[in-house]
Amino acid sequence: MRAPRTTLYYYDHTDIFRHLAAEASWFDATDTDTRVIYVWRADNAIVIGKNQNPWKECDVAALRADGVPLARRLSGGGTVFHDLGNLNFAFIGRRADCGFDEQIATIMAFIESLGCKPALGPHRSIYANGKKCSGNALRLRRDITLHHGTLLIASDLRKMKRYLTPAVPGISGHSVPSKPAAVVNLADLASGLTIASATDRLIEHIADTVPGIHRVVRAPCPPNSAAFDARHETLQSWDWVYGRTPAFDATWRRPFAGENYEINLGVSRGIIGDARIEGRGSPVAGRAIAALLRGCRLEATAIRERLQELIKTDSTEPATIDMINQISSLRGL
Repeated sequence: MRAPRTTLYYYDHTDIFRHLAAEASWFDATDTDTRVIYVWRADNAIVIGKNQNPWKECDVAALRADGVPLARRLSGGGTVFHDLGNLNFAFIGRRADCGFDEQIATIMAFIESLGCKPALGPHRSIYANGKKCSGNALRLRRDITLHHGTLLIASDLRKMKRYLTPAVPGISGHSVPSKPAAVVNLADLASGLTIASATDRLIEHIADTVPGIHRVVRAPCPPNSAAFDARHETLQSWDWVYGRTPAFDATWRRPFAGENYEINLGVSRGIIGDARIEGRGSPVAGRAIAALLRGCRLEATAIRERLQELIKTDSTEPATIDMINQISSLRGL
């Protein structure tokens, strides 16, 4: 079979949303006669799978405090940490031309060329010398496929661990969980490897070994188009990043007036639908606060602003203010 006409792209920009928008717009526009291969890097970011719960997968509060973007991609799979030491790839084209096994073999051959020992792991992952160095995910639409993945070259693994340690306790729901594994940077296994040399070598490896490549494009950033701009806007929106979260319940336990009480929140599309505050101490204040929380985004700033309404309208007893302050600073939001 004739290999499809393939363009290999590398863009220098590091905005995670522009990279995901480029993949999405190519996925939307790819016809049956072309294939795109994309190599890229992004600055600090967390990317969750399409059907995941960000509060269950990462420390959302730490991300906000540090100004680290949280993104939701089109494909399924688990949560990944991005930084400039993480190299990424995508194959986009007709299913018949983008066989997962062949593409994984291309990446594994690259890892082997570095002097490492790659092996296929569970959940479409790749291991090197016994530890995970690459996660992969798929998105399918009719006869078009998007296969993308990561390669840990020289990532900050301490920062990865910090951001990927969830802070909200007691979450239950039906989101797709990540599958944690011990990870390794390839630069720790391949002497002298840097992110710059790994980028050049991966591009050269793909260009030399994948049939059908007729053009290699290295540029600062993808060109704007109406389709790209629309995807870029959607992928950054609160409705996509948080509002696509499957329904879940979360529970916090806090001390109050010498007793423990529970805050139980039922969340759908990122919005608090049911709120119950249970426990002895101040049941009247608890009911009033719960009523105000319903319909509020599960977000520290939004909760704080909503509860200020109670301070303005209530007699503002010290016990009420104490409970409001505690709920306004719930862990992990």
